[in-house]
Amino acid sequence: MSIYINGIAYKINAKEPNFNIEKQCFDNYLIIICTRQNGNEYDIKHFVYIYEKNRYALKYKYRLYSNRQGHRLYGSIGDNTDLSLLNIENISDDFLLNESFDAQSKQGEIYKSFYSSLIKKNKYNVKILNLLGNPYIINNENMLISESTNVMTNLAFDLFKTKSYINSIYLSSFILKKYPTNAIAWLNLADAQWELGQKEEAKVSYQKYLFLIKNLRTPPKRVYERSK
Repeated sequence: MSIYINGIAYKINAKEPNFNIEKQCFDNYLIIICTRQNGNEYDIKHFVYIYEKNRYALKYKYRLYSNRQGHRLYGSIGDNTDLSLLNIENISDDFLLNESFDAQSKQGEIYKSFYSSLIKKNKYNVKILNLLGNPYIINNENMLISESTNVMTNLAFDLFKTKSYINSIYLSSFILKKYPTNAIAWLNLADAQWELGQKEEAKVSYQKYLFLIKNLRTPPKRVYERSK
């Protein structure tokens, strides 16, 4: 089977033809969603691509499995393969966490109540932090609704501390789209931009942070120095 992106046909390797395939786009993300349903059982696979160097490169893979017993979300880091090599069967490798994502809930909640504890549990694990902090999965699971923004800004900071600057920028920018007056998100964004050498962008972000905290708290010394 094939899907079309900007007029280009991409062939999908699918041994089982009973997957419903759709695509979503936001910013520079392309998400291929493959869904299979059998009664109350759902098997949903998400392939998250980022457009870079004139191609779509696979960055993350997620699998959501749901039945009467509960819901489970798995994830793994992608391998940067091109979209033309998409294989929807190849997603069972490298599960994120085993039982930690189980959630027994009649309301169909995935694992929202465990999200902050998962972040704390894995705050020094770069791989898992990047999976948990991917703006796509946060958006898809409505994490900004179910969790406080404080959890998200802390996650962006943890990503920064583990030198995952690009993902820290993605996550901070994602938070600010919904909550543009979140001062800490502006600070996280500015720090990550600065470390990536985006000095002019960082200067603007620091200035926004200073404006939002004016007369409320004393900013870190670096903020004054870098905002000039």
